[in-house]
Amino acid sequence: QYKPLAQKLQTVRNPAKFKEQHRAEFAVYEAACAYFKANGLRTLPDLKKLDAEYQTLSSEKNGFYTRYKKAQIELRELRTAQQNVEAFFRKEERSHAVPQQEVK
Repeated sequence: QYKPLAQKLQTVRNPAKFKEQHRAEFAVYEAACAYFKANGLRTLPDLKKLDAEYQTLSSEKNGFYTRYKKAQIELRELRTAQQNVEAFFRKEERSHAVPQQEVK
């Protein structure tokens, strides 16, 4: 998108003025070039490869989400069971704490 602008810079009479007029576009272009160099990219990735990678990652994410939901349900059940056990033992402690009356 910005490459034609960079190519035009080489043909204009006053490159400094042209670059100043299009400073924002050149900043984006240079940042993109730096990113490509830093990541060892020469061209844009193939769209089919990106789609395939997206599909793979999406299905993997869905699998993780399903496992996450199952784990949440299991955790909820375990917490409920824990609360039930704690409540049971609290009742049992109270019944033992009540003084026993002697039978005459």
